[in-house]
Amino acid sequence: MEIRMLRTLADEMEKEVRERILPFWMGTARDPRGGVYGLVNEEGIPDPLASKGGTLQARVVWTFSRAYQLWPEQAYLDSAYHVWRFFLDHLWDNKHGGIYWLVDSRGYPLDSRKLTFANAYAIYAMSEYAKAFRDEEALKNAVFLFQQLDRIAHDEQGGGWLEGFDRDWKPVSDARISSNDMISDKSMNSHLHLLEAFVPLAQVWRDELLLLRLRECIDIFLNKILHPETHHFRLFFDRKWTPLSDWISFGHDIEGSWLLVKAAEVLGDTDLLAQVKEQAVQIVDCVLAEGLDEDGALVGEMNSAGQLEGQKDWWLQAETVVGCINAYQISGDLKYLQTATKTWNWIKENLRHPSGEWRWGTSREGQPQHRPLVDFWKCPYHNSRMCFEIISRNRQEE
Repeated sequence: MEIRMLRTLADEMEKEVRERILPFWMGTARDPRGGVYGLVNEEGIPDPLASKGGTLQARVVWTFSRAYQLWPEQAYLDSAYHVWRFFLDHLWDNKHGGIYWLVDSRGYPLDSRKLTFANAYAIYAMSEYAKAFRDEEALKNAVFLFQQLDRIAHDEQGGGWLEGFDRDWKPVSDARISSNDMISDKSMNSHLHLLEAFVPLAQVWRDELLLLRLRECIDIFLNKILHPETHHFRLFFDRKWTPLSDWISFGHDIEGSWLLVKAAEVLGDTDLLAQVKEQAVQIVDCVLAEGLDEDGALVGEMNSAGQLEGQKDWWLQAETVVGCINAYQISGDLKYLQTATKTWNWIKENLRHPSGEWRWGTSREGQPQHRPLVDFWKCPYHNSRMCFEIISRNRQEE
């Protein structure tokens, strides 16, 4: 029965990503001038004048590079290359290295800061592109950027990576990625995406320093970011890793639970992998107990008073499905597979848009959020990756 449940999930998700999500990004979201549009409104109408974020374009490069590895078809190669050229020609700084935070609709820099968060996604995208297409230029730039971040952003005294820099890689005082964040020296979010970026890079470039940094990143999560009693990630820190906030982000918790396992698998350390797997299941248990509503959808955050905040955004639900499947495969406990299926059913009922892409989400009460289908943050990375993960995991089980 369990094998059939996982196979059913995988079959449905293959249809979701190949017949709905990816066609939207190859069609409606594709900007014929290069890359994808920076904004597509709720009605599915692109704004050709909208600015384009480096993170969005990097995530789309990653998505089509990963799709091609599962289904090596010309359409995915063409889509990956189309966004890759815009990324390389307009977001990549040929003089100093790294990607800009924001460019205008045709690629002129509007915000040339080099934020660690966005440049982690650049490594992620370039590494996956190099892996999919054996592209030496992509690999060269990914290696260069890893070394650049290690030389400039890595904190040799306290460990980890600092948050942000200007175009010339000089530190900036405010490296927040949104107005909702705190000004801090270090953040969970940047380290989470460095962690995920180092994995595909290590798969194409087995470098001793890279593996050392990947291990360091895991250690930081286990010993600095993860609260030893609550099993939640703390979000913002000073340079010495003193926590600056006690808010909880359920989506990042459950996303990190399975990304940590992926990272430990790459290192091949069986003791570390066992430790990470144990923590992953504990993280998922806490998230489901505190943040999952009866309908199967995850709520965004918990504030300092222990009250649920935020809405039921698309990315939270995608990460819930993967985190639960990962916990099921570690523990063998059917409840995680059942929860993943329940969340997936909620997604199908509440997030599908006629265009093929998902809606942004709903309020906690279930009212649709009227927000764009594509913008700086709305991308195919979470929902496509959910599909890719479940399909890949099902193939490994068969």
